[in-house]
Amino acid sequence: QPGYWNDSSFNNPAQPVVGICWFEALAYCAWLSAQTKLTFSLPSEAQWEAAARGAAARRYAWGDEFASDHCNSFESHIRATTPVGLFSEGDTLDHKLTDMSGNVWEWTRSIYREYEYNPNAVPPSGAPHR
Repeated sequence: QPGYWNDSSFNNPAQPVVGICWFEALAYCAWLSAQTKLTFSLPSEAQWEAAARGAAARRYAWGDEFASDHCNSFESHIRATTPVGLFSEGDTLDHKLTDMSGNVWEWTRSIYREYEYNPNAVPPSGAPHR
């Protein structure tokens, strides 16, 4: 079970899953692919950023100016995860993707690097991801 699985502060079905490592996230994608006969994978860092920034390459999902009421961030002073979609003002403008800024850090299949980087690079064990 993922870390925090039995912690009532983090295991509400509407909250994002937390406490899993990169390998567990990859294993879940493989399991889901096998179960559905569809292909699921973590996005590359470049794919994640493209989805979050949109066609206009915004700084944040909603625009270029930070707004603490648009996401669960340090500045919102919540200090815990929140149900997915609680901050609908922060949805991406292009595809209405939810929580691309704030709430939790998402795993990607490639490590974050300043551009230019190899989007297929596999992160070393224990490396921080986005």
